[in-house]
Amino acid sequence: MQRRKFLSLIGTMPWLAYTAPYAIAATRLSQEQPSDRYVLIPGYQVNKAVKDGVVKAQGNLNQQTMVSRLDLHTGKIIRKVFPIKGHEICLHPNGETAFFACQSQRQILSFNLHSLEIEQQHKTYGDNFVGGGHALYSAAGDYLICTERQVSSSYQGKIKSHYGQVTVRDSKTLKVIQVYSSQGILPHELQFLNQGKQLAIAHYGSVLGKRKGSIETIQPAITILDTATGQLVDKYIAPVNQYEIRHLTVRHPLPSTQSKKITNKVNDNQSNNDSVISVTNRLIRENDKSQHYPAPAFLWQVGENTSQNQKYTPEQQPFLHRSQSIVFEPQYDEALVSVTEADQIAVLNAATGQLKQTIDCRQFNLQRPRGLALLNHPKFYAVAGAFRGIVIIQRGNHKPVKYFDTPLYQHSHISIA
Repeated sequence: MQRRKFLSLIGTMPWLAYTAPYAIAATRLSQEQPSDRYVLIPGYQVNKAVKDGVVKAQGNLNQQTMVSRLDLHTGKIIRKVFPIKGHEICLHPNGETAFFACQSQRQILSFNLHSLEIEQQHKTYGDNFVGGGHALYSAAGDYLICTERQVSSSYQGKIKSHYGQVTVRDSKTLKVIQVYSSQGILPHELQFLNQGKQLAIAHYGSVLGKRKGSIETIQPAITILDTATGQLVDKYIAPVNQYEIRHLTVRHPLPSTQSKKITNKVNDNQSNNDSVISVTNRLIRENDKSQHYPAPAFLWQVGENTSQNQKYTPEQQPFLHRSQSIVFEPQYDEALVSVTEADQIAVLNAATGQLKQTIDCRQFNLQRPRGLALLNHPKFYAVAGAFRGIVIIQRGNHKPVKYFDTPLYQHSHISIA
């Protein structure tokens, strides 16, 4: 492409002009405007945001969470504080409503994506249950599925007495339609399998330890449930050894002809079944202080009693420290993982779970990456630093195309609308 034509094309897509100290390659880009408009980022450090003057709030700020909404077209940031301890923002298919999933608190709410005004408020189902941090809207948008966990307690010998639950709610009113067990301890992230007929749910598997301020991991697990009935379909229990399973993604295999068209090759061991890819966390907590240690990634083929725990060279060990978000990228059959403490994005072969490459986020002025999400535009994804900065990155070659420099006040996940 001639330089003049390339610059003209960039001018038609203003959010693709990269402004951080990293040069964009002259790659042919689609002339279609992306359907993406907003990036939504929860912010835990409301006290600091108020002190910095970026937002106003009153009351107990430790029980509140700020939402920053970045306009990808204009770069404008709007922030608002919500009266919950929010974790992930789940987007309704209508593009108008968002659900703010709470964690370790009973309050839940939905809000208007454009005005940021609260639409509905509700509570978790049962006094002994708090939010699990994640939720999913059905494809049609008529119901909402939430993970809820029991208030943490010490282990008394019965694992089932610590199981969390799944609540199915009316997407408009948030009223509970159905409740069933999550079949695991401390449920967190959940994803649909098999066209929404089943749910995959990650479980920390931890309880309060015998020593004050400690935790004990007794059954980290992924459960597969029938979405309609809550019946347990399958369950993977990880080796204990202090591994917690917090986040997961689901690989939906493409038909071989479509896979060849997109990637020019098909993984030799590609299966026709969905598989679950997860990165575990090894967390040791003593005296209310937490320390993260290396922990493996693994791939679980649903319906088969096998999993592939990956081993890594010493040079790859930094990848294993405190992974956060994980998403499946279907065009290149990759799982993308934000690795916070290593300042890395890890790229896994989604068919095998093997590490393909790591990307040092510091090269494009981003530290401690946490939130990572695919844009609806088929060529890009976004990653956000825990405390500052959002980068738009090309899929496949993983090169940055746009940097937004803005404080974010610590978060776990981002959402694209």
